[in-house]
Amino acid sequence: MTITWKEYKTYAEAMDCQNCLYLHEWNGEPFYWGHTTTFFGGNARLSPMGKRRAPRYAASYRHWVEGALRHGARLFIGVPDENSLSRLADIERYLIIRFRSSENLKVRRPEDDSGLDSMTHVGCVPDVLRG
Repeated sequence: MTITWKEYKTYAEAMDCQNCLYLHEWNGEPFYWGHTTTFFGGNARLSPMGKRRAPRYAASYRHWVEGALRHGARLFIGVPDENSLSRLADIERYLIIRFRSSENLKVRRPEDDSGLDSMTHVGCVPDVLRG
């Protein structure tokens, strides 16, 4: 299982990312982990299958994401390899448990944690994942 990470400097750059994990990082530490099976931001749009899909951070959240970035936060988005896309929720839960943050206080264990310990991170990897 491989996760390819990229750092985004603005909401506009990140809003079209889909089927991904994300990390809001503050002072080199995880602030908030999440995942979305839709789009990261922007307005609702149609999927390739013709379904209307709402983003995780709709346009009304733009000010929050941009404000956090302007005040020192960093935004990383990770896309799992094709074979792992169906496991986004389990990957997110694993990352929250393994790399705790101040904002992810309640988390369930992954339903299936097989292979999560051997996850590989490539690209612009967040500091916390570099070990």
